[in-house]
Amino acid sequence: MTDEELDYYVEMDGCDPDTGEELPEQYELNENIIQGDVDAKQIVKDTYKNIKSIYGRYIPHYSRLYSWHYILIYIVLLGFIAAAVGVTIATKRFPYILLVAWAFCIAVIIMLKFSFKYDFIFYKTKRKTVVVYKRKNIIHICLGKDDLFKFKFNKWKKEYDGGQILGSRPVFSKVVGKLSMKKKKDKLKIVSGKGDAYLEFKNNQLVSMAYRPIAKYDLNCDTHSFDWQKIFINEINTNRYVEIPKSFIDFCKEQGIEPPEECEHLHYV
Repeated sequence: MTDEELDYYVEMDGCDPDTGEELPEQYELNENIIQGDVDAKQIVKDTYKNIKSIYGRYIPHYSRLYSWHYILIYIVLLGFIAAAVGVTIATKRFPYILLVAWAFCIAVIIMLKFSFKYDFIFYKTKRKTVVVYKRKNIIHICLGKDDLFKFKFNKWKKEYDGGQILGSRPVFSKVVGKLSMKKKKDKLKIVSGKGDAYLEFKNNQLVSMAYRPIAKYDLNCDTHSFDWQKIFINEINTNRYVEIPKSFIDFCKEQGIEPPEECEHLHYV
């Protein structure tokens, strides 16, 4: 497969290459578009194959900030304060535009420091995968590409734009193209061909995975967002479970789909 053909099939993953029609999301990985480093390919395939369930924490807007980032932000904030005091003394008028800029910086800090976090459960059944994201009284449950549902204000609804929610093969469906590996002591990172998704291992154990979603579609090149959708993995193949309201069963029947069966990973309450 040429580089051009690989790029084409990566873009068409989940679609019929001939018609462009969206197909149901696959239970298994599309191995045809996993290329590149031989060892990286095998690790991705083996890791996904051996996973029966994952429990962790999902952050839909993850930006890694180092200490110097915060120092720079605090310097800017102090600069705004000093400028506001200086302008007020010189003109006898308070510069409200600087107050707005200062408030904006504070909002950015709060968003980056206290980004929403969800409990994350992923597990495989015999016929499909199930993914549940839960934060307080908000629940997202994904049963496939076209079967994404949200529970909020004690009411279920079907979502047509996943937005911040990953699909039924979270991140694994994004680590495709010509894979590469980055090793550092006991850490290993397997990166997608375009660098917008990766799996991270420590001591041969999968510890996190992340995807930088597309923010803007372009005819020649898609623009990806600044922050990442990241899953920190706490447990693999354990009996950890999530509780969701029984009302989801009736809701699924109304939608004409089969609700997931109660099991060791999913309890109805």
